[in-house]
Amino acid sequence: MLPDKNDTMWEKLITGKIEHNFKQVSAGMMLSRMQRMTKIPELFNVEMSDIIEEVYSFFEKFENFLEEDIKQHDYVVSSGFCYF
Repeated sequence: MLPDKNDTMWEKLITGKIEHNFKQVSAGMMLSRMQRMTKIPELFNVEMSDIIEEVYSFFEKFENFLEEDIKQHDYVVSSGFCYF
């Protein structure tokens, strides 16, 4: 089960405050693209809420495919490291 969209974990994941090591390459690539967007938001004309929405939507859409990464996340997020 995914963390709620309003959970601060999403912003921490996007900004790199939570480390991650995705088993599914597609998730890592998508997150990397979103992280680049946060570095120069005026260039991409986006706000953090838009980026969170896109990341959340990706994980929601592919939740079954990313099930192993999500389960691993639940186990380790309390340590400050996210192997999502």
